[in-house]
Amino acid sequence: MKRGLLTVTTPAHIMFGTDYPFVPTPILEKVAAKVRNEILQDTELSEHADDILRNNALILFKK
Repeated sequence: MKRGLLTVTTPAHIMFGTDYPFVPTPILEKVAAKVRNEILQDTELSEHADDILRNNALILFKK
């Protein structure tokens, strides 16, 4: 999936999102940790982990 995504955009336009908004906090924290770990293990995306997981959304929503 990542390889295809990076052929059409840059990490500055990638955000983590989910369609499971109403899960208990411990489950959400586990999912977020797993996603962060996978991003950090990727040589192309690791330096953009904070952007993908938070900062890009803040910029988009001007927070």
